[in-house]
Formats: sequence, C-alpha cells, structure tokens
Amino acid sequence: MPGPADDGEPAPEPGDLLSEYSVVRALGQGAFSKVVMGKWKGKQREGHPDVAALKLISKKSYIGDERMRTSVVREVEVLKVSKAGDVVPSRRFE
Repeated sequence: MPGPADDGEPAPEPGDLLSEYSVVRALGQGAFSKVVMGKWKGKQREGHPDVAALKLISKKSYIGDERMRTSVVREVEVLKVSKAGDVVPSRRFE
C-alpha cells in the first residue's frame, strides 16, 4: 500500500488479526492512516456488524509534525462524539 501514509511499517495482510478483527483486504489510505476491511472474529454481538472499516494511524506520521498531530487529534475527537451507528470505538494498537 504505497503512498502518503507509507510510514515504513508493513501494511496488515489478509488474515492478520487486529484485536478481534481479521483483516480481509486493504481499502485505502490517507495522509496519516491506512484503512483495511476487518471481519469480527470475537463473540457474537447483537446489533453490531460483522464487517467494519478499520483505520490504522501510525504514530510515525505525526510525531514531530504539529500540524499533522492536530489533524489526527481533531479526527479522533470527531469520531468520539459521532452518533452514527456505523462508527466503532477505537482501540490503541501498539
């Protein structure tokens, strides 16, 4: 997945696990993140979709760049207050 979000970190491959999601395929990337489709592999949850877009933000993309850090923080804050039914709370992956 080359491009602006190419931070030198390998992109998750199909079958890789991110928390309780199995990566299905790459969906795209932006200035500071990569997005993959993930299929829920955890305990069934009534009313929750089995498939979700997972946004992966690299710390390398904003460390030392105040403008980029501000953009990342702003986006996270917007997602936190979103009432959309398809927004899944984020977890920190190290």
